[in-house]
Amino acid sequence: MNKKVVLSDACTDKISYALLEMPVGELFVACMDGKVIYASLVGCDADLGLVGSFCVASNQMELGIAGLREFLEVIKVQGYKLDPNYDDVFRLVNAIKTHDDPIAYFELYGTEFQQKVWRAVVQIKKGKVVTYSKLAEMVGRPKAVRAVANALAANNIAFLIPCHRVIRSDGSCGGYRWGERVKRQLISREAAK
Repeated sequence: MNKKVVLSDACTDKISYALLEMPVGELFVACMDGKVIYASLVGCDADLGLVGSFCVASNQMELGIAGLREFLEVIKVQGYKLDPNYDDVFRLVNAIKTHDDPIAYFELYGTEFQQKVWRAVVQIKKGKVVTYSKLAEMVGRPKAVRAVANALAANNIAFLIPCHRVIRSDGSCGGYRWGERVKRQLISREAAK
């Protein structure tokens, strides 16, 4: 997670969260003021002991878990209250799935370039993939392939900002926070629909 994240003082002090069942595990989603501020895939093997017992994770998801731990620490230090609210989160995620401009439902924390990359990734249709090179072209920086990959790695709204839809020029998956197996599964499931 980007360590420079500071939640806006203008926001409420309550963060709603829920665990949503996904084809490749569970998705922890945190929302504030009608926008998603964080999302991370988690599994179901080992209790993390975070904020009660709402969240569990498997070994192959350690990077996602580290990001989740960091996110929870940031909100704790800043004095925000966590509110388990499945209905609000579920409604928001469904709105994102059906909206023409889902980025409007995200509170993005990152550099201007990172946000530009994330906005471009959201435009990639479900079931389609683009290469890191193509994505670099889409954001107007055709030589910035590595910077694009780094921006994708910094995405704090996993799955909903679909970084998994970006692959290497040779057709291989490339990196993914939860491993290539999960990335391939997501790409395959979306392509089959």
